Amino acid sequence: MNEEGGNAVADREHAAERQFQRFIWTRWLLPLIGLWQLVAPSTFGYAGSAMACSDYLSGALLLVLGLLSLSRRRIWAPWCVFVVGVWLELAPVLLWASASAYLNSSVLGILVIALSVLIPDVPGGVEFRRPGPEIPPGWSYNPSAWVKRMPLVLMSVGGWFASRYLAAYHLGYIDTVWDPFFGEGTRRVLASEVSEAFPVSDAGLGAVAYTFEALFAFLGAKDRWRSNPSTVILFGLLVIPLGVTHLALVTMMPVLVGYWCFFCLFTAALMLMMVPLAIGEIVATASFIRWKVKEGSSFWAIIAKGGGLSGEKADARSPLPNASPKELLPAMAWGISLPGSLAAATALGIWLFFAPAALGITGLMENNLYLIAALTVTVSIVALGEVVRILRYLNVPLGIWIAVSAWLFPGAELGGTFVISLTGILIAVLSLPRGPVRERYGDWEPWIR
Repeated sequence: MNEEGGNAVADREHAAERQFQRFIWTRWLLPLIGLWQLVAPSTFGYAGSAMACSDYLSGALLLVLGLLSLSRRRIWAPWCVFVVGVWLELAPVLLWASASAYLNSSVLGILVIALSVLIPDVPGGVEFRRPGPEIPPGWSYNPSAWVKRMPLVLMSVGGWFASRYLAAYHLGYIDTVWDPFFGEGTRRVLASEVSEAFPVSDAGLGAVAYTFEALFAFLGAKDRWRSNPSTVILFGLLVIPLGVTHLALVTMMPVLVGYWCFFCLFTAALMLMMVPLAIGEIVATASFIRWKVKEGSSFWAIIAKGGGLSGEKADARSPLPNASPKELLPAMAWGISLPGSLAAATALGIWLFFAPAALGITGLMENNLYLIAALTVTVSIVALGEVVRILRYLNVPLGIWIAVSAWLFPGAELGGTFVISLTGILIAVLSLPRGPVRERYGDWEPWIR
């Protein structure tokens, strides 16, 4: 090893030791949480249950793993603690725990995850970090900047509160559930055969998903698109598939249940809006992995450890988190634009949700409209992200199907058929223009059509 390389390794070692000593207090708290969890079942009165067995085991693991993580060389120990934290989040929902057990375990799960990988940084992150730019090559902004991740954290927290409220009713902790617009709609949806068909509380699982979304949105440095690709990939797997699944479940409400649920719509809207906000970072990470693999690096090594790039372009454009709202709000929307045509297509997709009631449409045509409306709105919102603007073309066949199916399916009068058919044609036509693309995306730009 040459002298320059040896100095770089020594510098990383010193930086890792300083980072470890700075946050050593997080490791000492883990055994204390383990002791708390060991006595929680008898303290809160759920000893003898399946949840009590889970807490006894989790507490013992936290006690042992917390002590083992006091050594910086045991990088695996904090990751094992992280897994225990994940289980603490899932256990109350999977085991249908009592209210006190649910509160205790879910809050401690968040704390354990924060103390193991969030506050002290990813275990081994400093040792593995390599020099390189903060902004992806050819990009005009940093998709991993704190200002880009703040709205994702806030939306996740909002969805977490809404989902926990629904889970409290679903798990039997409260007797009634409030709905500001649909009266008994929320209660009827939660008590429906569709909801009861799940072996666990779907609202509880939603709260767990939002917990992890908030944590993964927060985790990592401002160059995590290259220094911590695994975090970005896991975050993307949480946001995109879960967002689409959540919207599909909401779409089923009027079709299979016959009622709407305000908080279900609220959480689905949050999930959907998170996709265009997060998609830029996911594309930047995928591009980085492709560059490194072309250079000969191992795919799995890059996923696990990240890597460096030539150039030291610092992120001088992103405002600090304590900047004024005048600076923060526009920066949060970098990478997102709203062409007039796409805004109109979105509005028409929303109109299709209300069309059955407004035009007296029933039967198979009504169900068809609910499904296509959800798909159209989803495509339109996701396509607000400039890096995936090409997805707007998916609305063209959807619009054509709306126009054609209006004449195929029964359930609408002649006037309603004309209106729905015209709506479909307009959606297809409005989805053709690309609209403005304000930012630059390096070698990804040929895909923005």
